Amino acid sequence: MQLRHDDHIKRLWRVAIAVALSVSPARAGWEQGIVQVHATNARVPQVAACSDGAGGAIVVWQEETAEGVGVLLASHLLLDASLDPQWGDGIVVAAAETSRDHVSAVVGAHGGAYLWWLEGSSIFLTHIEASGVVTAGWPANGRRLGILVAATATPQAFSDGDGGLYLGWQGNTTSLSSMQKTLMHVGPDGLRTGSWHGTTLTLSEPVLRPNLPYGVAFAPAADGGVWMAWARLLLDESETTFVSGEYRATHILANGTAAR
Repeated sequence: MQLRHDDHIKRLWRVAIAVALSVSPARAGWEQGIVQVHATNARVPQVAACSDGAGGAIVVWQEETAEGVGVLLASHLLLDASLDPQWGDGIVVAAAETSRDHVSAVVGAHGGAYLWWLEGSSIFLTHIEASGVVTAGWPANGRRLGILVAATATPQAFSDGDGGLYLGWQGNTTSLSSMQKTLMHVGPDGLRTGSWHGTTLTLSEPVLRPNLPYGVAFAPAADGGVWMAWARLLLDESETTFVSGEYRATHILANGTAAR
């Protein structure tokens, strides 16, 4: 879940999560439906949250320390709407003061969460433990995974259902002769998950003008693998206008091989 706050006036703000009281009207701590997670006078352009797997939520936000740059912070809201004392008023996920976009969170392993974001067109990922510390083995300011084909080409991430994470994107290549579709499968330690021979699977489709592979989408498959789909567009003789196209798809199994 990703929330946006583009107010350029610095003011007191609240990171808040609401639940449907009609579903659980007697849940202690949620009588008002909304609770405050953090308060600050700084501008907060990015907020995201995900489940902790136990009825609570992990909330992450970019808090500016100067115009356009800031640090990445997170907090843990428990089932009873109280803040996890291990996390205090918020822990530092990435202390580097920089501009971040598309801050997102996905449920991780053992009550933790995967957090990813963009710095320009570069993708960064980390995993945080239920105790409020970054999992051992991850760099202090997140691991740089790759570069998007464009800063507007948002990656897609989702849980593998077993504590791991799938993260996919359309990558930039050094050659104009191919379009690269990248899928990564990692565990909380940042290493490969399951029987994958590596953490990353890259599919490069040749660009045979006037045909052009374009865009990519990922979705979880029922067998623990991933569906991948993309468009292949046909250009006119001037190679400036799309005139027709088709959609293509493949099914990647949990072991990292293509389904047959």
